[in-house]
Amino acid sequence: MRQELRDLKMHIYEDGEIDEAEVRLLVGVFAASGIGEEEARLLFDLNTMVSGHTVPESFEQLFIAGISAFAIDADGIVTAERWAWLKDNLFKDDAVDALERRLLRAIAARATSVPEELSAQLG
Repeated sequence: MRQELRDLKMHIYEDGEIDEAEVRLLVGVFAASGIGEEEARLLFDLNTMVSGHTVPESFEQLFIAGISAFAIDADGIVTAERWAWLKDNLFKDDAVDALERRLLRAIAARATSVPEELSAQLG
């Protein structure tokens, strides 16, 4: 992970919240370099840190858009490999929060094909 993202993650961890300026910084970094596995994992980590607290709508939008873009391939498919990665990150804190449930619904709505297990998570 790039140092600037590591520093931001540490600041949010110490602060216990994420604000608009931090979201703008994330958006700028992601716009310049894209969202790969490390960046998507960072979004999950940040969400875990602030879960249960009020977060800016812009963070929620970035979380859903960023992880969706990583999880869905160019053909609109969530592969078994990406679903395994999503599950590992969704369940590593033993809870799926409201934002993570919104993420799953967004992925299912946007993708042309998802694993059956992902569909089952949506109830």
